[in-house]
Amino acid sequence: MAQLDVRERRMETTIAYVGTKLSGKATNLHQLKADSTHGRSADLLIEDDTLSLEWRPRRLDRFDDCDVAVKLVAAKGAPSAERLDEIFGRADGVVVVVDAAPSARDERSRALALVRDALEKTDARSIPVVVQANKVDLADDTMVESLAGEVE
Repeated sequence: MAQLDVRERRMETTIAYVGTKLSGKATNLHQLKADSTHGRSADLLIEDDTLSLEWRPRRLDRFDDCDVAVKLVAAKGAPSAERLDEIFGRADGVVVVVDAAPSARDERSRALALVRDALEKTDARSIPVVVQANKVDLADDTMVESLAGEVE
């Protein structure tokens, strides 16, 4: 759940990036770190099997007189059901990153099923979820339409 530190006048939220192995979760964090036009960030931290980055939006430096900080976390590889439970327990939002390439269909289906199960178990229906499909340039039009059906 988002935190408000009244003393420090700081609002913090956590967004978790989850998904299939080599789908682009870490690349997202690296791109946010490198793109200073939309925000500013601290160093990318690597702990065990998790990457994390504190990112602050540049356009909205303050919200109701509070600093805004977004902690972005990404699990390396494809997380297990237990790891997803842990991640979703701390997340205010989730970005599910999937590989849209046809060769990744089975792995993508397994990952989406794990995410659905974890969301149901943690009663996380109130957590906003965004699905990001990477490598769509490697898929044909029918594959992209099929992917939309898998996500629903």
